[in-house]
Amino acid sequence: MNNRSVRHFTFYSLGLRFAKLNWARVWVGCALLVFGFTGQAFAQSGATCQTATPISGEGAGWSFTGNGSTPLPSQGCGQTSSNLDSYFRWTAEESGDYEFLVYTGEAYSRYEIYQGSGCPGTFVACGGFSLSVTQHASIIPNVQAGDSFLVRGGFSYGFLQVTRSGNGCEGVGSDPFSGNQECATPAPIGNGTFLDLSVNRGDSDYYQVCVAAGDDLSVTLGSKILDNTYRLRLHDASVTPCDSNLSGSLIGESFSESIHYHNATSGPVDVRIAVQPVWWFWGCNRYDMTIAGANGCDGLPGVSTFCDPMDVNSTGIPTVLTATGGTGIHSGVRLEATQGSPNQFAMMLIGTGATNPGLAIGQGRLCLDTQSGNRFGRYNIHGTAMNSSGRFDANGVLQNLAGTSITGSGFDVPKWIPAINQVLRSGETWHFQLWHREPNGTSNFSNGVTVSFQTLPQ
Repeated sequence: MNNRSVRHFTFYSLGLRFAKLNWARVWVGCALLVFGFTGQAFAQSGATCQTATPISGEGAGWSFTGNGSTPLPSQGCGQTSSNLDSYFRWTAEESGDYEFLVYTGEAYSRYEIYQGSGCPGTFVACGGFSLSVTQHASIIPNVQAGDSFLVRGGFSYGFLQVTRSGNGCEGVGSDPFSGNQECATPAPIGNGTFLDLSVNRGDSDYYQVCVAAGDDLSVTLGSKILDNTYRLRLHDASVTPCDSNLSGSLIGESFSESIHYHNATSGPVDVRIAVQPVWWFWGCNRYDMTIAGANGCDGLPGVSTFCDPMDVNSTGIPTVLTATGGTGIHSGVRLEATQGSPNQFAMMLIGTGATNPGLAIGQGRLCLDTQSGNRFGRYNIHGTAMNSSGRFDANGVLQNLAGTSITGSGFDVPKWIPAINQVLRSGETWHFQLWHREPNGTSNFSNGVTVSFQTLPQ
């Protein structure tokens, strides 16, 4: 409790009288059936301080049941203490400032928060409710990991939500796909794992991929705060793409965090992915998203390798370079490197020609042709999209150090070409190779990859 100044926030309802209609109880029952939450979510409170239900970390949907009858002394929160009380014992998993948000439709009641493992412990905060006030928040600063708090609800029903103060909301709109909150402006995207995306209550995130005939698309989310708080919808972007409810274009829907689609047509299908929050009281959330199967539309009809395999690196195996298409970022092509020497620096190269076996340099071979008028360039232009600087992690996967990969690994190939002073164009063929250091100070290379660009993203 040192150096703490608890802040309180009161929210006024817009004429909805939960105390009269008991819609909150109905809503929770429906949510339990529809969403199938597991784990701590929807944990129910204990009847006494001694039997308080243990919860921890960030979460929502923790339900006060009013199953006790041992009210605590009044703490001057402006409301009387109901005899229908119930308890949670919350433990912080991480240090920080935390917001305790309490909802109830029961007027003239209150909640209290106490710190410590005692019954009740040291009083910290409280909040009161009325006909117009149905939710109240207390922000407790300087909470340390492992700190314990007793939360008492003095009403027959209600909900508790605990989040780190401001957690997630500041990031809304700041992820790499900013501007994709409208159906009409989906973010083009492709295969890969996209980290730390964010969405706000009342908004949706829209993405668009292309699925080739006969292919299978899968979309999987990984929530950062509360699991299963999204509705995932897939739409055929060519059919009434932005009508009021998108029902005419709906081709898939899921209330879990994964969805699959099989393109059984004879041609490619542009699929719009909608990530929609379904918790009306959860302010914002953050998530990772993995997409697989978005190949074959603006992808890579001509992909081949050269100097494959390359000479072995310090691990005893060759470094491997691969190319995937349909990313929707810059040129639509992402280069990934694996089996590299751990903790070694690397960068991508591009050239107008390829040769095999190439020119011996260090422990490997440069296989981008430098003869007969061919040229090559290095993606090392700092402060631009033409910076591929990276380092192999302990597993030999190239991690991007320049912020030029939407997934964090590899490199999203831009349209501008370094040193050669021109841009990539549809119908052109280019050659790529990775250069990297070895622990003994020498150089090595990956195999080469030849890419024929069919259609570049707009």
